Amino acid sequence: MFAEKIGIEPSYLSRIKGDQPIGDGIARRIEIEFGKPSGWMDIPSTTQQDHAEYQADTLSEEERLLLKNFRALSPNQKATLKSVCDALAQTAPSKKAG
Repeated sequence: MFAEKIGIEPSYLSRIKGDQPIGDGIARRIEIEFGKPSGWMDIPSTTQQDHAEYQADTLSEEERLLLKNFRALSPNQKATLKSVCDALAQTAPSKKAG
């Protein structure tokens, strides 16, 4: 069930289907659960055709899981993890064009 997959009550989903706008939190959950890039829900469907990066599933399962876990962290935890990722990226070997 869609509502269960994104963690909302079916009654709230009914209101969303009506005229109640969805919030950023639910939009981001939908993107994660359905493998869409962050911000995909913010682009009007009429213009999504012009944004190729939003058409394909650009994230792997591992990347989606990392993003989902990242979004569950506190702001301090996110800042700490970002610092660690930045440090790792600086020491990572560069990719050579093949």
